[in-house]
Amino acid sequence: MLKVGEMVVYAATGLCKVVDVETKKIGKLSKDYYVLKPTSQETATVFIPTDNEKLLNRVHKVLSKIEILNLIDEVKNTEPEWIEDDNARKNHFREIVSIADRKACLNVLRAIKYHQSDLSNSGKRLHIVDEIIMKEVIKIVCSEIAFVLEISLEDATATII
Repeated sequence: MLKVGEMVVYAATGLCKVVDVETKKIGKLSKDYYVLKPTSQETATVFIPTDNEKLLNRVHKVLSKIEILNLIDEVKNTEPEWIEDDNARKNHFREIVSIADRKACLNVLRAIKYHQSDLSNSGKRLHIVDEIIMKEVIKIVCSEIAFVLEISLEDATATII
């Protein structure tokens, strides 16, 4: 159960604040919704039905500072995997992002950043899908790291790389 005022990570939008629980009436049916305000989009509001387990499974409590630091250490000690096949890579990375598995997301970010560096050395650019996925990972996971460690989003991203 989410609490009004707490910060959470929602897989679709990243770091959010739970601002309310509202009852909305559609026709004759009334339903309760958690109201989330994403920190990355001032005008956006996310409504999640309080009884929708599938969507609620995509909402995660913000990690503690110790958990974040341990996660960063763990990720830095693993070699990110790059999948050469564009379609297979896109599908694999999108699946990871959709469930917001933090460790896997950070490994995706590192893999894309390393690949980007290799490409730029030869005068090439990232595939557009890889750029989009990288931005999603930064929005979802790095925003949480920046919030918890009280650093900028750029510093959080650099810390992971």
